[in-house]
Amino acid sequence: AGQDSIMPHGNNSDLRWCVLVDGSSVSGKAFDSLCYFINGQNTEGRKNEVAVMHAYDKMIDLEKPIHLQAPRIVQQYETNLIRARRNYDLKGPGRLNSKVFSLEFKSSDELVKVASLEYAESVGTSEHAPPVVAVILDCIAKDFHADFVFMGSFGVGGKRVGEMGSVTDYMLRLCNHTMVVVKHWRPVPKQGDGATFLICLDGSIAANQGLEKAIFLAREGDKLVCVTVSRHKGPNDIEIIEKAQACIRTSEIATRKKLSSQVLWIPQVEGEGTAAEHLIRASEKHEADFLVLYPPCPSHALTSAQVFGSINTAHGAKNREYLIELGSTALYCR
Repeated sequence: AGQDSIMPHGNNSDLRWCVLVDGSSVSGKAFDSLCYFINGQNTEGRKNEVAVMHAYDKMIDLEKPIHLQAPRIVQQYETNLIRARRNYDLKGPGRLNSKVFSLEFKSSDELVKVASLEYAESVGTSEHAPPVVAVILDCIAKDFHADFVFMGSFGVGGKRVGEMGSVTDYMLRLCNHTMVVVKHWRPVPKQGDGATFLICLDGSIAANQGLEKAIFLAREGDKLVCVTVSRHKGPNDIEIIEKAQACIRTSEIATRKKLSSQVLWIPQVEGEGTAAEHLIRASEKHEADFLVLYPPCPSHALTSAQVFGSINTAHGAKNREYLIELGSTALYCR
């Protein structure tokens, strides 16, 4: 597939970027990460629109400090969007559209059946989503039609909202848009410094689309490091490497952006951890700013889970142990 195929409506269509905020420092960092990417899109000949979404329970909100209450958070990000629009407008001829959504829900409401959410990635018809997750998914799909969704790895307190864990856990499982999960400790790249993308490959269609999406999102001069992990280097690994090299070599976008690249095979050494742990170490070695992954859809869940283990959080909160160790911001591509 070419780069045009990874965008919802073609390569020259409008793009919609969404960020979920809750007043925490890491959600502020998610907003900064969104700005980093959209500022690189102003010269690409398409319109970009940003939405900031804040979901709150009115009764619980009243018990929070004033700076974490919904009206103050909305006011803060309306101000932040003014600055974001100004910076975006300086990068090229386009003008950035933006809006803020304040989403009220009741924690006491009944759980929502995932099977009834036609816009959710249904990993199981018997699964239920907490009200906060349902209201966010509803707004993303029906009111804003987001292409990319940014959020922090843990918000204020990182609390569980249901059996499957935090809001982040549920969003990774159920949101059918590309998710960008931002971590606390790695800084957002500065404009002009260049960023490193580490792309995890296993030969699947989803992984190949992740590479294409990384090429699309990368800015001029960025670096791509493609990695595949297996116990023994065989014909399948060689094919994965050759396809990734060909994808980058033949990409007009990669050529125009002058992206540098490496495609690596890493042996999974017995006694040195899972494939997920090898990928995390590779991310640290290459000082990756962004780790490109993909949550498996039901059609290839077994294959992806076997290759990448729990790093892709394929099965929610029960398998998040490696994500906690991950220092790079993660892009979960769909």
